[in-house]
Amino acid sequence: MSKFRGSLSLNWYWDPVNGNFVLENNTVKRIIQEQKTSGEVSIFSYQRVNQEADKVARYALNHQGLKRGDVVAVMMRNEPEFIWIFLGLAKIGVIVAFINYNLRADPLKHCLRESDAKVLIVGKDDDLLKAVEEINTELLEKGVDIWVSGEGITENIPQNFSHLQKATESSSSGEEIPRHIRQGITLMDPLSYVYTSGTTGLPKPAIITHLRYIRGAFLMAVPTKLNENDIVYTSLPLYHSMAGVVGLSAVILRGATIILRAKFSASNFWYDIRRHGVTVVQYIGEICRYVLATPQSPLESRHVVRCFIGNGLRSDIWLKFQSRFKLDHMVEFYASTEGNCWFSNTYNKPLSCGRLSPFLRLVFPSFLVKYDHEKDEPVRNEQGRCIPVEIGEPGLLIAAIKGNFTFEGYKGNKGLTEKKILRNVFQQGDAYFNSGDLLYTDSNYFLYFSDRVGDTFRWKGENVSTLEVANVLAEVEGVEDASVYGVKVPGKEGRAGMAAVTLQEEKKLTWQLFENIYNRLSDRLPAYARPLFLRVQHTLDLTGTYKQRKEQLKGQGFKPSEVKDDKLYFLDETKRAFVPLDAELYERIIRGEERI
Repeated sequence: MSKFRGSLSLNWYWDPVNGNFVLENNTVKRIIQEQKTSGEVSIFSYQRVNQEADKVARYALNHQGLKRGDVVAVMMRNEPEFIWIFLGLAKIGVIVAFINYNLRADPLKHCLRESDAKVLIVGKDDDLLKAVEEINTELLEKGVDIWVSGEGITENIPQNFSHLQKATESSSSGEEIPRHIRQGITLMDPLSYVYTSGTTGLPKPAIITHLRYIRGAFLMAVPTKLNENDIVYTSLPLYHSMAGVVGLSAVILRGATIILRAKFSASNFWYDIRRHGVTVVQYIGEICRYVLATPQSPLESRHVVRCFIGNGLRSDIWLKFQSRFKLDHMVEFYASTEGNCWFSNTYNKPLSCGRLSPFLRLVFPSFLVKYDHEKDEPVRNEQGRCIPVEIGEPGLLIAAIKGNFTFEGYKGNKGLTEKKILRNVFQQGDAYFNSGDLLYTDSNYFLYFSDRVGDTFRWKGENVSTLEVANVLAEVEGVEDASVYGVKVPGKEGRAGMAAVTLQEEKKLTWQLFENIYNRLSDRLPAYARPLFLRVQHTLDLTGTYKQRKEQLKGQGFKPSEVKDDKLYFLDETKRAFVPLDAELYERIIRGEERI
């Protein structure tokens, strides 16, 4: 656990003369790091952090020859070193690529290759060192230097690995880096690369400019009314934009406190919140669901949390979560790492992620347009222009690329960047960012998330929202979570629904459970939206930020020989029940002998 603490004496501002975000050195803020084994607490002032950042900067500049525009990849867990390494490299104009520490082998090599990093800084954890050692040959061939960060590192590491802390202590001072070093850097220059989560393929390095980083700060600081007395808790990894861009920048902007947890723990969540007097909590994905699934505890009602902020809170648990834990405000927002539009639920409207009124559209030029799921593209009229949706109708969110609403895209691959741009949308020559998300508004212009365009599929001539089906399944007592997707059935148009579900710890597979699932689906969903296939898993495959990975599930489909470790079931409407799906039944389905 790490903790940044202090007052408004910390200032990080844009220097228009010399360029760059500048961290002032007059603060008494501190970092408290809780050791995992002994429980000892190490305290660092923010002045100390700034000094450590300057040591890293001087070592990189004077002894390694790094310069403005060079790239350094950082693969570390949530720890103070991550932050002062990032700040130090930013001081000399070096771009930092945030690497997901869960990556191994080819995906890891892919991310490092895409970044063009000259140096890889890796944390001292044994599993991280092993992961880098496994690709060490390739890194040597490409001339990538490897620095290991952290104290207590064993000497049993490859010869080409350098101890960063030892090197900075012996070869560089903590004197302030002169501002002329970063002279000429502008708001539009890259500060870092943050990789998309890779739910549908290999991660892509989104370009985070200085301007985008500043915007990230306000995205959190404004709707939460963050101030110097707040204590922000995040268990999200710093390599992700929610923590490393939005959370950290907002805390620095307002002079608040940030609690960094190395890894999310549902069982220790309220203990942490109480212990540190947390007032603002960051969430993403399924974190709220995991916390809600924990047994009730006296700690959960004895807190001073005034708001949660994040995205991905599912509608089926929103009100339960807010009611049980007595939370005043859920600041659900909509944004993406690379996108140029963002909305936040400043009105505390249940289930909403913001507002998109005609007036706000003048300020934030964003629109919802009709989408063709079969062609996987926006619907266009006879003149070739996109068509806005009606109130209550899900539509593709697009945002104009003009003025300050820039879209820098992804590093290197211009084709990937171009794929995210829609052209000639409402008039010849215009350009819009394609969010890839479906949202809708109500009569008061409140905005609600509907689905990802790749997740929605068509079956029997109708569009099926995977999120809607997953929410219904998650309401069944005994079901922990659900991941819904479409699978191809030979001889049938579109895709049939399939759901991978996990069960709550104390629940077992029983026919009563399957009957409850069948009844809930029948009561809540039209026939075309009910999944024909069920796959019971021990755990869902999630990214490091708790987003569901579905590509492998889609690829394996409902073929028993492809799904060896999980149990499969088929919705037999003649029996009004889910029945075991074995090889024989599979063949009958493939031959068209089963009614579906």
